Order: sequence, then C-alpha cells, then structure tokens
Amino acid sequence: MIQKHIKQSRNFALVSESTPLLRDLNVIENIALILEYHDKISIKKAQSGVNDILKRCGADILSYKKVYELDKKDSIIVKYIRAYMSNFEIILIDRPFSMLDKMEDIQSIFELSEVLDDKAAQIVDLKSNEYYKDKYVLQ
Repeated sequence: MIQKHIKQSRNFALVSESTPLLRDLNVIENIALILEYHDKISIKKAQSGVNDILKRCGADILSYKKVYELDKKDSIIVKYIRAYMSNFEIILIDRPFSMLDKMEDIQSIFELSEVLDDKAAQIVDLKSNEYYKDKYVLQ
C-alpha cells in the first residue's frame, strides 16, 4: 500500500534511520543544504531561513551542534525539520520509535508538526508496508 502510494506520488520527504545527516556539518548547515540544492538559494539566505525555523520550533539550541553531538531525539527533530524545509507534499516518518531512546520522545514530533502547521506528516513502517495513521495521527 505505501510502496504504491510512494511510486504514484514521488513528492515526499523521508525521515528515517537511513536518511543521513552529514557528520561534520552543524545542524544549520545540514538543513540549509536542502534549500541550497533544491531551491538554489544562497548559503547565507538558506542558513538564515533555517535559523528562523529552528527558533520558531524552539530548537535553536541545536543550531551549531555537530551531528555527532546530537542525541537520538535531537537527530530526529533535525531530520524532520530538514524534511519540512524540502517543501515536499508529504513527510513520511519511517519507524520513529526505532530512532528514539524513549517512547515518549515521539511527543516532540507531534509538537513540531503542530508548530510548523504540518498536516501532511505520516508515521509509517516501510518494512512492513503499513501506515500508522489510525494509531498515531499527527495533528
């Protein structure tokens, strides 16, 4: 079901363990790469936009941390914000519980979705080919 939807849409950003962050870059640089590459925005303008979003999300404390300094919760937050900044129609969050140390840390994803007013995020399991929207609906 999910695979069929992905093949039809192709307008999605993926948040998963397999979507890497560049280890030697800080959070702003990692997220800004999306804007630089996809939207052809200058480095300075991209980083300024990312900084604004991080502040809006209350995640600006992460701005200058290197990827290897992030814990699992912070890493998924950064990946989610990067996916959001890519301006795709849908954000697929693949097995977020496997990326977190504590189940309750999933709340940070719900809060991000709310702050960013992102109604298009879906929690999925690409391995078992299931949507979890009945169990975990991002609001």
